[in-house]
Amino acid sequence: MSAPKLSADLLAVEDDLEVINALYHARGWTDGLPIIPPTPERVRRMLAWTDRDPESVLLAVPPRRGEATVETVAIAAVMAGAPPEAMPLLITAVEALGDPAFNLFGVMATTYPSGVLMIANGPLAEECGMHGGSGALGPGWRANATIGRAIRLLLINTGGGEPGKLDKSTLGHGGRFMYTLAENEQESPWEPFHVTRGLRPEESAVTILPAAAPHNVNDHYSASAEGILTMLLGTLLSVGSNNFFYDSEVVVFLSPDHAAVVARDGWTRADVQRAIFERGFLPMQCWSAENIHGRFRDKYPEQYATADAATTRIPLVRAPDRVLVVVAGGAGRHSATASSIGISRAVTRQVTRRDGRPAYSLSEFKPGGADA
Repeated sequence: MSAPKLSADLLAVEDDLEVINALYHARGWTDGLPIIPPTPERVRRMLAWTDRDPESVLLAVPPRRGEATVETVAIAAVMAGAPPEAMPLLITAVEALGDPAFNLFGVMATTYPSGVLMIANGPLAEECGMHGGSGALGPGWRANATIGRAIRLLLINTGGGEPGKLDKSTLGHGGRFMYTLAENEQESPWEPFHVTRGLRPEESAVTILPAAAPHNVNDHYSASAEGILTMLLGTLLSVGSNNFFYDSEVVVFLSPDHAAVVARDGWTRADVQRAIFERGFLPMQCWSAENIHGRFRDKYPEQYATADAATTRIPLVRAPDRVLVVVAGGAGRHSATASSIGISRAVTRQVTRRDGRPAYSLSEFKPGGADA
């Protein structure tokens, strides 16, 4: 297999890691952390793990609308320190960003503290080292950390999403560096999450959603599905959540310990979704007078203009499928929830080869393997 031809401009820099990082930081090309220099050799090693044309354009990234090509994805992956075999998942995630339902322009320009949450399922996630067990959203897992970071670096360098400039997030959160994990399919009592999104278990997929930081749910005592649901709702029902203001989605990261209790009572994932939808309400009077008028009465006059604030209930979500239930984490009776931006929808994409066929194994992309 011949080495792919690169089209990105080359920059002559002193061969000194500190000098290179200082230059990249000064030009706004980093996320504030040190990067690995994307030399042609490193970029070619990354490109060897995809069957896509390096010059193929995946999307124009707003707000600057720079072109995200397969090659620029590889460059971001090198800078982030991602393993080369992560390229099929990364390309799929970038294609998902371009789905109109995700509303990338709104996500990039908002003051909301959203990170691009990526949930991976299927054999390719496991093969490239993605982790869904203990500490899945924290440090220590190279594929999780670097795949998520590569996405952020791509948004900075092709979309112009430099914090404080075109990126207007008021506070941000740590998930804007990386917010990536695999579902813990091995310890889940239910079918994998991507199966609920229309795919088969043996297929691989990524789901992306712009989400706020996770909020821990500490529940060491509930011994029933009803008890755990009570604790989840107590955490989800926050007046500052965007979910009350828009027809949007919430994420529930259900730990294996909690999922086992819920399943033992005969509940399915769909039962959890439906219960949160049916019981997730707050009375309008929970909000300040200004928010009651600005968020509800003025915005939805037919529904709330004359409604009694003491008795009118505001829903957390507008349908059961707006609740995304993902089994993740390791041992321990802690789950988590995360609200979403509200102007976006979660997008699930199957990992495929260039011809559109599903990819079932990394061997289909491995240098010297099926694509040689």
